[in-house]
Amino acid sequence: MAAPVVWINAFPGTGKLTAARELIRLDQSSILIDNHQLIDPVAARFSRDHPQYQTERRRERERAFDKYVLEPTLMSKTIVFTDCQSEDEVGQATAQEYLQAAQKAMRPFITIYLSCEMEVNIKRATSSERVQGTATKLTDAVMLRDALSRYKMFRFENSPYEAYNIDTTDLAPRDTALRIQAYIKDYLSGYKARRSELWLAPTSNEPSIHNPYVTSGPTLNVSLNQAIRVQSPAGFNSHWVGHWITTTENLHFVLITFANVVNGGPDNSTDGGSANGCLIYSLESGGSSSSFIAGKLTTFGQDKLRIRFGDQYELHSLTDDNISALNVIANYTESNFSLNATFQPRGSLLFNGGSGSLYWGSVFNQQWSSSAAYTTGTFTINGTKHTVDPKRSTTWYDRQWGEENPTQGWHWFPIQLENGVRISAWVIPTEQGDAIKAFATALYPNGEQEVVSVNPDIKPKDAWASPTTNRTWYGSFEVSFLDEYNSVITAVAPDVTDRKFGEASFGPSFAFCDSFTVYNGTWKGHSVRGWGIVEQWPAS
Repeated sequence: MAAPVVWINAFPGTGKLTAARELIRLDQSSILIDNHQLIDPVAARFSRDHPQYQTERRRERERAFDKYVLEPTLMSKTIVFTDCQSEDEVGQATAQEYLQAAQKAMRPFITIYLSCEMEVNIKRATSSERVQGTATKLTDAVMLRDALSRYKMFRFENSPYEAYNIDTTDLAPRDTALRIQAYIKDYLSGYKARRSELWLAPTSNEPSIHNPYVTSGPTLNVSLNQAIRVQSPAGFNSHWVGHWITTTENLHFVLITFANVVNGGPDNSTDGGSANGCLIYSLESGGSSSSFIAGKLTTFGQDKLRIRFGDQYELHSLTDDNISALNVIANYTESNFSLNATFQPRGSLLFNGGSGSLYWGSVFNQQWSSSAAYTTGTFTINGTKHTVDPKRSTTWYDRQWGEENPTQGWHWFPIQLENGVRISAWVIPTEQGDAIKAFATALYPNGEQEVVSVNPDIKPKDAWASPTTNRTWYGSFEVSFLDEYNSVITAVAPDVTDRKFGEASFGPSFAFCDSFTVYNGTWKGHSVRGWGIVEQWPAS
């Protein structure tokens, strides 16, 4: 795991710099960036009321993030920032920059807030040592008293990272540092312990191709349609792979790769309409990244599954049946991500609609999923290599194709419950203005499948605007099942309104959103919880 970013926010005179220096002495692998290292170079050129002042301050911070937080050779170093950001608009925006830098580097982000009694605060701020220091430090007692009475320090509310509040009134700097050090250690070990059993490998050892429902049910021939070609340039031919990974270091990631292979190029080739990409999410750090690339397909198997986009993406079968063992290789330099993973589908496959055929906008479409697969492999993020723990990892592989794409978009909820039930729920507006198609297919651990109607009102909430495309996405939904138990499962993407993760955009003209999601609610009269994603695909 990459070392954390520690952000210490406090008023001038609370002792944050002296405590931070003691913290660095306690941990020689840490790097300290005092806020005045970022302020003074700008203050030497611009006054605080100059139009360029805040712009240059932001650039100075960006240089520090690139040099320390994002630098691959420093991922093992804890980066400690001291800061003084209030709750005003500038303070809020600046604080978010530190969080976003940590997330981009996939580092844990730990917030420390220091305070002390006002008179002690003023005495410290006006000490002779401080007065003789940097010219930009606040040493005026009247101004500080006014600031302490009128302003509040910014705090990350509803953050996934616990905050640590320390009153330094009666603490020596070393004692403050020791408390911070102990908190960081406890936080990191406790966070890993809380995350240790999020998802497990499939309980079944039966290859999916041998499952009775797969071989004898009213279903599609999954081996044959793995290499199927879609003739319409407006069609859909998707291979979506979602890995739910616990690493051997006890870290947790959601790694999604996808490919769409359709005609649309010269002579009805697959050159024009094909695309591939990835979405990456770290549960420990909250960091995320994505790539969505239209590209020329270099290999497309005739009878055996093999899809390749140069050195960037490849999905191929390791067995003649096209399903028992699949390998995905990805190299997305813009996301600093590479992957080489093999997954083996286990137990029954989930056939949407019961047989794998569903109404898709204005035509019928085919879809089946392997919702549990034994998973092995390695991946690298920001220069750090991770190994998959196969006993605590799984893969959801979704296969879908058809001759048309719904122009009104859709919502898809692949729900993985801790009790072993897997649910694929769809809400799809129709093209002719008829009733919205809303239904779910549930796969039980014993292989039984059930189709259930869904209330099309999924109550989207927690809207957030993408900083990349300015599109609006939602962070929570309610899936109400029209069964005899009135089952309801809520979907919440943790803190997505602040972290803004899950979007994959192909330039400003098109994007979709696959956000990591925690599920809670009731199913068939029992309380349930689980995980998955919510896919939001906009109308074209």
